[in-house]
Amino acid sequence: MLYGRRLGTMVAPMTEPIAAARILTQGRELGGRSTPRAFSRPAWYRFSRDRRRRYVSRIAGEPTDTQSALVQTLVALEWSALKHEAVGTLAADKVALDARRLFGRFLQDFERSLVKPTASQRAPSLAEVLAAREMS
Repeated sequence: MLYGRRLGTMVAPMTEPIAAARILTQGRELGGRSTPRAFSRPAWYRFSRDRRRRYVSRIAGEPTDTQSALVQTLVALEWSALKHEAVGTLAADKVALDARRLFGRFLQDFERSLVKPTASQRAPSLAEVLAAREMS
């Protein structure tokens, strides 16, 4: 039997490989993003604040109403998926899978809403900086 992070939580043998994969990859895969261990109100506030900051930091300038709505939806869908995955039942996993699918679609919409930097907005390359320095 595999034991989860919390004392006393035990994973059934049938779901052991899935649970092991979740436990082992959750921290590494997310690249430093916080994931809740408990699904309480304070955990929701920390999670939503962290995720909102991460998404909004990717937006150049002031977010549009559409981008704000997308960010709120992304945060809620990710929370829902994580919460249902933590339950560990087949029904909850189906709900989590649906939330993940929707999350993926909304994330693609969010990525498309981001403004791509033009040649004048992008940072100059090292070669351009050195060429400009030599001309001065």
